[in-house]
Amino acid sequence: GDAKGKKIIGLADTHLYLKQKPPELRVTRSILGLSDDEVKFLETCEQGDALLVSDTYRIGLHLHASEEEHEFAKT
Repeated sequence: GDAKGKKIIGLADTHLYLKQKPPELRVTRSILGLSDDEVKFLETCEQGDALLVSDTYRIGLHLHASEEEHEFAKT
């Protein structure tokens, strides 16, 4: 529930959130107070897209792996 999520979030100042399914996203929204736009982003983002959250700052970004990183991830 929310208590466990808040405890996990409290372990670090910076978090990276990837695409989430509605049940998980409801908890994330509740804990972080995500805006409607941030929720929509996390519902529809593509592979490599993420929401970087640090304190009160939030930014959408795209992570691009090098060919070597991509090959490593596939193994």
